[in-house]
Amino acid sequence: MRDAMKRDTAFAIGSIPLRVLPRVVFGLLLALAPRDAGAVGTRTFELRKGDDFKGGDLKGVAIDSSGQVHAGFNLGNLPASDATSIWSALVQKDGSVLLGTGNEGRLLSSDGATVKRVAETGALVVTSLVEGWNGTVYAGTLPDGEVFKYAGGKAEKFAKLEGAEHVWQLAFDAKTKSLFAATGPEGKLFRIDQQGKGQVYFDAPEQHLMSVAVAPDGTVYAGASDKAKLYRISGPGRASVLYDFGRTEVRAIVVGDKGSVYAVANEIKTGSYTPTRRGGASTASPTAKPPKTSGKGTLYRFDAQDRPEQLIDEKDDYFTSLALGDDGRPYVGTGAEGRVYTVDETHNEVLVADTEERQV
Repeated sequence: MRDAMKRDTAFAIGSIPLRVLPRVVFGLLLALAPRDAGAVGTRTFELRKGDDFKGGDLKGVAIDSSGQVHAGFNLGNLPASDATSIWSALVQKDGSVLLGTGNEGRLLSSDGATVKRVAETGALVVTSLVEGWNGTVYAGTLPDGEVFKYAGGKAEKFAKLEGAEHVWQLAFDAKTKSLFAATGPEGKLFRIDQQGKGQVYFDAPEQHLMSVAVAPDGTVYAGASDKAKLYRISGPGRASVLYDFGRTEVRAIVVGDKGSVYAVANEIKTGSYTPTRRGGASTASPTAKPPKTSGKGTLYRFDAQDRPEQLIDEKDDYFTSLALGDDGRPYVGTGAEGRVYTVDETHNEVLVADTEERQV
């Protein structure tokens, strides 16, 4: 969705086009002028770095940080007429994708060919979707601090978290059979049992816990805002700062194999993510339209010994999403240009997709 919302919300599907040339050289041949005016020869422009390509049309092309051009994702799209924005997605066992919307608080489902509405929450935004007990899907919402359960084609209220207005992200711990909710504006991490009872597991000094992930051994990681601290939580109230990014927020966390942890942090310069209640007294917009926000983002990896390693440092855009691919690589989505990047073990950053929307 571009700034002017040029078209309906789209759901992207990737495929790989034919390989293109590994180096692109643009030549401009100027016509020869009369002899007395002097001759003008060929002017050649050579693009050597990945940043040199960012102003162009990058559809179907992957460009790495050294300037090499490869085949990329060829994106199609499906119109989601029941949504003005999509905030969350969850791939299900049958291959379909469940989508959580903004403004309408709906659940949509896509089979790759169509998008249809499957449930209503009555909330403003469905911020997070996760599979929990017995494969049941749970949805975090805002601005009333509620978690919904989706089963049998119906969404019903599962938990109301006291003191919370924004359930930013959910994570399920398969080891302890617990559902964790990162919330604001009091910076609390809740642990929710199967009966929907929530207890405060960690109370951070920051206003919001924006992200949460659980390692196979039960260790919980939570990312904060308005100070971008990454917390490791080993038990109720037992938390330590794994890393202070010195930025505004830790937007997303993913636990990889071999004990590695990936996290994206942003320095937000303008704008705000936080919608407010419909008809509320806040001076913020009462809708959940993605804001016009600017900033810069970074991606870090922490190994099993907690040693930090910066993988991507993006100075012109901030990151809104993070996932690990089947290839083991981290993929990040951006919030100003609607792009997707990955990075390999040699720290070679690759732009693999450039969407027409503003945020991924």
